[in-house]
Amino acid sequence: MSERSVFPGRQPAPTLAGSATVPAFDGSLEPMPRAPRLPRPATGATGSLRFLYFLWLMLLFQPHWWVVSLGAAWARHIPTVLMALLAFLLLLQLKVREWYLPLLMLVLFAALTTPFAVNPAYAKEPAKALLLYWLVAIGTLSFVRTARQAIPILLSLGIFQFAWWGVLGAKSGLVAWHPVLGNYDDFGAAMDIGMGCALGFGFAARSRPLRYLGFAVAAVCAAGVVSSFARGAFLAAAFVMAFMLYRSPNKRAAAAGVALAAAAVTLAGVVLFGEAGVSRAEGKGSNTARSFFAEIGTISTRCSGSAPTTSARLQQATFDRVLLAACTRRIPPPCTTGSCTTATSRV
Repeated sequence: MSERSVFPGRQPAPTLAGSATVPAFDGSLEPMPRAPRLPRPATGATGSLRFLYFLWLMLLFQPHWWVVSLGAAWARHIPTVLMALLAFLLLLQLKVREWYLPLLMLVLFAALTTPFAVNPAYAKEPAKALLLYWLVAIGTLSFVRTARQAIPILLSLGIFQFAWWGVLGAKSGLVAWHPVLGNYDDFGAAMDIGMGCALGFGFAARSRPLRYLGFAVAAVCAAGVVSSFARGAFLAAAFVMAFMLYRSPNKRAAAAGVALAAAAVTLAGVVLFGEAGVSRAEGKGSNTARSFFAEIGTISTRCSGSAPTTSARLQQATFDRVLLAACTRRIPPPCTTGSCTTATSRV
């Protein structure tokens, strides 16, 4: 080494053969690269997150339809206004690559094909629902930062909404002020979904109160299946319970859940809609002496006495329409009554 030692009286160490010489420091420094921007830690519920919670509440519990039933027709536009506000917030905060493009393409496809549907009025509702789901999906992915912030949404999806609808319609078999659940068959299908979801949350919950709440909601949903007098809902409930028992890794707990649902169905069928009570049979609204179990017993029969039932006539009319469309490549007008003539007789 030729440079002098920085310490007086001390000689520099000899340079070894083959070793690299350290260059002299000239006092210049390269600019350090900018540190990556880390997301801000979630310290609590922000205004956007609270707005998202309120939007989920409006979508799952839909209290605006109750307001509409009281005569306030303007309330039906509340979800549309809320969705417009959510879209404005997302446009301010998100980039294009964060718009969840696969679901957006599905929404655009549904919107563009709606005018060409056989009945555009019916096709418009699913397209509008897809738009709502897309906005809520990207809003949830954007505003929910931690798993703890997602818990209220998950509990509302799996337990609370079914507790709400079950309490409102478990006795009457429908929710009279709701445009969809005001139908017995649709209410029974919703209770099928609620029974499976509530049992699943009850099995997975570590908190004992939440576990008992899940089982209680599942029992209420089972009573709702009975009160709907929907044979398809009863068959779907039996399939859901059998599938849960088959797929569950804990067969003992699954068997206990299936037994709980069966007990709730039996108790509701005997106490609420037994032979002595007022029940609903064919037509879902006429007072008959037929019990729930007598109604379920008609699943395998197509005739009641000498005349076919209404559902059997509608099934035959639907089959005739499909056959006529296949033979003539033309879709006949829909049959909405049980007195339709057989379309195949004219083919």
